[in-house]
Amino acid sequence: MELETRRPRPTKQRTRWGVLLLLLQIVSGVLSVVVTEVRLLSDSNKTQYVLQGEGATLLCFFVLSPREDLRRVLWFKDGAEVYVWRKGRRPLARNLFEKRVDLNNRSPSFISILSAHMSMQGNYTCKVETDLATSQNDFFLTVIVESCKEDSWTTFSDRVSCTETVELDCGGMFPKPSPACGVYNDQTGVYLNTVPFDRVEPAANATYEVRLHRVFQVRDWLAFRNLTFRCHIIVLGTDWRSGISHKLFGDAGCSPEPPEIVNGYYNVTGEETCWRTPSEGSVVRYYCLEGYDRTGPSELVCRNGSWVLPSSGPQMGAGGVVAARAASRPLMKQIICEVNGLPALSWNPVLTASLTTLPALVSLLLSSSST
Repeated sequence: MELETRRPRPTKQRTRWGVLLLLLQIVSGVLSVVVTEVRLLSDSNKTQYVLQGEGATLLCFFVLSPREDLRRVLWFKDGAEVYVWRKGRRPLARNLFEKRVDLNNRSPSFISILSAHMSMQGNYTCKVETDLATSQNDFFLTVIVESCKEDSWTTFSDRVSCTETVELDCGGMFPKPSPACGVYNDQTGVYLNTVPFDRVEPAANATYEVRLHRVFQVRDWLAFRNLTFRCHIIVLGTDWRSGISHKLFGDAGCSPEPPEIVNGYYNVTGEETCWRTPSEGSVVRYYCLEGYDRTGPSELVCRNGSWVLPSSGPQMGAGGVVAARAASRPLMKQIICEVNGLPALSWNPVLTASLTTLPALVSLLLSSSST
């Protein structure tokens, strides 16, 4: 018969000691060094990235207990030591930080980078050592080589064939860029499609070459007006971007049916847009039929997509001072042609009906009174 072996139950005293030790560990953690945050501030006040060649500051925020003694602050990039602050001694710069940081800085809380380089991109760890404990925190440093600029883009507009050509050709970009491109409807504020880069390839020096070539034809966009091709090169994880906003196929122009004229006709002169509408600056001139006199302006001009009154040229004001008249304004009333100083009958249907039936009513009254 096997005897059952029982472990002695912990006494209340042992339980109290265990709780006390746990509390001491917690208190010790609270009262020792804590690295709260690692941050970047570039010379251009950016906190997400630094441009190559620009100065920047890496900041290490930490809190010590009142009786704690700071010994060292060590910085690591991707696990390799690059900078050491030592109490009462000159800082040490190692590897890629040599000759690129200010060693006259004696503060343990930050590193002054004199000139950022793409090789500095990576994950940084700030480790703070005291006589009681150590603590650390991380930050990913993004270094951007912005080689793709405005002069990297080429655009060509062919108003005869109504085609638009957009090209991007740049090299030396770092880090790997991403596209944010598409045809944008300015009227609705919505992208109608997305356009990727044709090529993003690494070069021998670890930078990237970016290529894009697009030809837009108006026949593919006849259902839309006021289109813009917006394309930006972006670096994910940052708000950095560079690109263009190119108007496609010109302005939408004005309505091909300008305000009508009663008892008259009009003639539109000017060029057409890619949508076969009167282009900006086109003029519509109004004429009355024979025997009618016009009431209203003799012409309207296409301005910003609307038929408006033309702006008048300068005229002489009081004392011989040249004064400019009111600028272009929209037409507020219909253009009509009057006969004998009265509006044409077709202009007011009620008046037309009244004048048409009035002779018949008078004749009927006269005939009834004579009988």
